[in-house]
Amino acid sequence: MSALRHALTVALLVFSAVLLHAQAYTSIVVIGDSLSDTGNDAHVSTALYTAAAAVPTPATGYTQGSFTDGADTAPAAQLYSGVWIKQLAAMLAAKPPVLNSLDGGANYAYGFAFTGSGTTPFAYGPGNVFTFPVNNMGLQLSTYLATNPTITSKTLFVVWGGANDILNATSSAAVTTAAANEAAVIQALIAAGATDFIIPNLPPLGAVPRLNTTASAASATAAAAGFNQALAAYVAALPAANPGKSLHLYSLDVFTLFNTIIAAPSTYGFANVTISSNFLAVNPDTYLFWDGLHPTTAGHHQLALAAAALIAPGATTTTLASSNLSANLNASVTLTATVKSPAGIPTGVVTFFDGTTAIGNGQLNTAGVATYTTSSLTAGTHNITAAYVASQYFNASTSTALSEVVTAPAISLTATPVGLTIASGSTGSEALTVATVGGLSGTVSLSCAPLPSPLTCTFSPATLTFAGANNTLTSTLTVNTAGVNISQLNRTRPGSNTLQAIAACSLLPFFGVLVFRRRHLRSLPLLCLLLLFSSGAVLGLSGCSGSSSANAPKGLYTIPVTATGGSATSSLSFVVTVN
Repeated sequence: MSALRHALTVALLVFSAVLLHAQAYTSIVVIGDSLSDTGNDAHVSTALYTAAAAVPTPATGYTQGSFTDGADTAPAAQLYSGVWIKQLAAMLAAKPPVLNSLDGGANYAYGFAFTGSGTTPFAYGPGNVFTFPVNNMGLQLSTYLATNPTITSKTLFVVWGGANDILNATSSAAVTTAAANEAAVIQALIAAGATDFIIPNLPPLGAVPRLNTTASAASATAAAAGFNQALAAYVAALPAANPGKSLHLYSLDVFTLFNTIIAAPSTYGFANVTISSNFLAVNPDTYLFWDGLHPTTAGHHQLALAAAALIAPGATTTTLASSNLSANLNASVTLTATVKSPAGIPTGVVTFFDGTTAIGNGQLNTAGVATYTTSSLTAGTHNITAAYVASQYFNASTSTALSEVVTAPAISLTATPVGLTIASGSTGSEALTVATVGGLSGTVSLSCAPLPSPLTCTFSPATLTFAGANNTLTSTLTVNTAGVNISQLNRTRPGSNTLQAIAACSLLPFFGVLVFRRRHLRSLPLLCLLLLFSSGAVLGLSGCSGSSSANAPKGLYTIPVTATGGSATSSLSFVVTVN
């Protein structure tokens, strides 16, 4: 178990070093209480009394200047050194100092501090003979601002308090007041130019050794949860209250972290999460708590790791959506990319790609959403992705591809039924369905040429009008197999002398015979007989013609149909069976 825990620790340290390599913070300013104090209480108490009466000191069970264990305590810490903010600073590339303010640093936190203003006396020793003033968080703030500090985007602010307020609260109003006080400190720092904050909430106070076996454990945890809820609401309102400022508010959820560790301590290398290890013959690195309220350096290490995960360039996920996945050619399509991160709302630019070609950029808004609108996509299928470009605070990420289908104007033509059977001389109908896609607009004309003789066709209607939306219209095609007979042709042209001309021509040879052989009167009876026969033959031909027809013979006929609208066409053929 020890070897496994050591390996896990080494892995976490390596992870932290890699994680924070790109972090740009070069200074840290701390406003808070004993969970972050690195020596202000010790400085004041030593100055007023003696080193032996300093708080905290190894003589009272604490490493010099901080409310936790260390190499100089009994038992001694072996793996970690200092409170969480000191460990976090060591993980940063610049390794900014976190020296207490009374010794020239920018850590203004005091043990036993409240969230309000002014000072609170802290009494200790036999009969509370010793006492010293503790700067509350409001006074810590004004002391810092009085130095006329230079604040840049590389200055990280830590504001963490509220535990002393909750542990000494006598009403629910005191809980919400404490949250409001802390929010006021953050707002004042923002007004002074601060942009980057770590804002931890309170742990489940009923779980600390001082309270976890008492009747007030549940109420203490509930009060901490109420404080956290109120503080979260105040923090959430800060961006809107400070328009135009690029704020990075990293909320460190200590409440959930401690509940998670307590539920599965071995996962984090702890053997005990319920009692304090101070003055016990144990390895404090396997205990979550050093005293009744404060974590061991191992516990502080978990806080530092969680904070590091927040302020390092945050992991992001990018999702992509389209306003219309099936768009017409030249239609407007809006692509929407949403970038999310557990470290906050990402800022920066999203680039949209069609395959490997960048087609445009979009700036993320205050909700982490970027859009790009285009009407230039060509007809076909496009694989669109959105790539978030890495920024100082957030890592890059790319969405999964979506398939954007762009359709050119086109016509679809179908017939029902798929073929006809018609008796010769009759008609049959076919239902035609004309559908447009790609936003085709205007008229579509129907035709059925070339048509096998003697069939004819008509459409009702012969043209269809489309308004540009993809829709469907119908027409009826009628096929006629009846031909036109010869007698009909005569009736259509009154006064026609066709048959008479044929008859006359047929008699001409006989008139020639009469002319050249008139002297041979002996042949006159024979000629009369020939004339009579020819006249009968002609009359017989005329009677046959009047009763004949040109109806389609029995058989199979292929009917072509074409729909034409602008440059778009669609054709089909179906078979007509004539019987």
